[in-house]
Amino acid sequence: VAFRTPPPRGLRDLQAPQYICSVPSNPLRRRGAFTAGLKRDLIQRTAASVLVLRAIEGVSAGLFLARTMLGQTPGSENVIQGVGLALFLAYVGINLLCYWRYRNNDFPEGLVLADLGCNLGIMLIVCADTGGLASPVMLICFVNIALYGFVYSPLIGIAAVALTLGVVTISLGASEYLGIPSTLPNLLAGPGSTPFPQLFVVAGALIAAIWLFNQVAEKEQQTKIEANRAKRAAER
Repeated sequence: VAFRTPPPRGLRDLQAPQYICSVPSNPLRRRGAFTAGLKRDLIQRTAASVLVLRAIEGVSAGLFLARTMLGQTPGSENVIQGVGLALFLAYVGINLLCYWRYRNNDFPEGLVLADLGCNLGIMLIVCADTGGLASPVMLICFVNIALYGFVYSPLIGIAAVALTLGVVTISLGASEYLGIPSTLPNLLAGPGSTPFPQLFVVAGALIAAIWLFNQVAEKEQQTKIEANRAKRAAER
């Protein structure tokens, strides 16, 4: 059965606007979408302070890792020193590059991803080798998550939470099912107990952080909308 569209009844019908409904694509697929919500002015102003914080974190975690590994694995000092030196050079190099580029108001997406992967990823590796969830370096990871969420952007903070959850889950799974132990004993669990209840506590805190970052993002978006409305009203 064929249906014919009736002809327009007048000039008004010819000039009627045509509305096309389209579904927007996933914003994360667009290039640069990961850094679209960056607080560029805040990152630029705090670049020097963040660099000092990174130095303190790196020295603290490095000394703790060296003391732990050298005391627990005798005979492998050369390997440990080589791996530690490689991590140290990568940590210092990426943070100096981030400082220089951020101070110049340059925020390429690849550098932001390297910033996240280096600073949080290396700290998570140190945690896995120094006691897992019982490691005091885990506190540095929480500080980094808060920094990424409140200084960089809520989206970067959520990515930091996802990275932390992934690494912690893989580390605990490897320790529990593959027999790959952490360097230090788990200080929060007794003999024969499982570390997964601790994972639930950490996961709950990280999920709460995701909720908090979403609330911050909605508040910032609302503030921008109100500022734009006030600007347009002032221009009239």
